[in-house]
Amino acid sequence: MEGERVISLSEGKTTDFSARNSFRWYFYGSWIDQKYGKTADSSSELLSTLVIGFEPHAADAYYHRGCVYCTLNDAEHALADFAKAQKLDPRYSRAIAEKVLRLTSDTAEGWFSRGLALIRLKRYAQASEAFGRVLHLQPDHAQAWFEKGFTLLELERYEEALLAFVESLKTSLLLVSNRADVSQ
Repeated sequence: MEGERVISLSEGKTTDFSARNSFRWYFYGSWIDQKYGKTADSSSELLSTLVIGFEPHAADAYYHRGCVYCTLNDAEHALADFAKAQKLDPRYSRAIAEKVLRLTSDTAEGWFSRGLALIRLKRYAQASEAFGRVLHLQPDHAQAWFEKGFTLLELERYEEALLAFVESLKTSLLLVSNRADVSQ
């Protein structure tokens, strides 16, 4: 078939390959891990990477490899693959948001991603708390101030939202001013 490739797996057996069956490749990798006792999900990661090599526009392959990275608690790689999957196919947004919530990270970037995922799920109170954690770790994070303002607006806490938006603007202007001073 056009766009498909045949790959030899082992013992002289071959199988067809296409983006359509990358889900099968993900589970084949899990089976290899269990049968041969490899590190958790290492074969699934390898096979998802193989799928991406043949089909770089296969959103499901990026999604499945992101899931593997979640299992391995590798937030940085998981978020990168989820972002790529969502860019290729926006229908992954909700599933990705659910996976991101399972990632554990005490970094500002991790909490920021968690807050954005919670917004996608319309869990504004929890998102506001996540952005609060970002601001505790990085008080000059202008985008976190803005997103916190948005969540507070959705929660009808208008005065707090206004204060957060003002803080976002002040922080943004301060960052721009500091960059201008450095370049001169």
